[in-house]
Amino acid sequence: MSSTDDCPSRSSEHASALYRRFAAAVGRWALRLTRSPADAEDVVQEVFLIAHRRLAGHEIIASPGPWLFRVTRNVVRHLWRERRRRESIQLEDAGELADLGLDPCQSLERRVDLERLNRALGTLSEQDQRLVYLCDVRRLPTARVTDLTGFTAPTVRVRRYRARRRLARWLREAEPVWALGA
Repeated sequence: MSSTDDCPSRSSEHASALYRRFAAAVGRWALRLTRSPADAEDVVQEVFLIAHRRLAGHEIIASPGPWLFRVTRNVVRHLWRERRRRESIQLEDAGELADLGLDPCQSLERRVDLERLNRALGTLSEQDQRLVYLCDVRRLPTARVTDLTGFTAPTVRVRRYRARRRLARWLREAEPVWALGA
């Protein structure tokens, strides 16, 4: 056997040793961050899958403990972001459903508020409308919004701030929808 044939088995052995040494600690850290045993198990599996891939690429992890904790933190952050995105999408879908469980007055108030918000959004440029949608409705991180819009991160933050300010001013100053005969 050549030395290259031994590398996969060595990386698997190293990954197994890494797992035996750090799995419990990574599990406790993941549980502390997620506060859910099921999520913590998923995080541990993902962390050691990443470690196994890194080792299979013949990379050497100089300080495995701190590196594993950093990977754990990043995996948990990714989990939180995905949950937030899923929740915001579910909220959007829920807003499109009929107002079940609301009395007629609450339903009317909600429709009036949504109509006012739509009118306020109509006062913004298309770019600012898209920016408000990506940041406030979809709740995408600034880095993702910069990728989608082509704006720099400072430009995204400034435009988002100004758009929100214009919306708030319009909503304060505009007449109620029922006064407009809508």
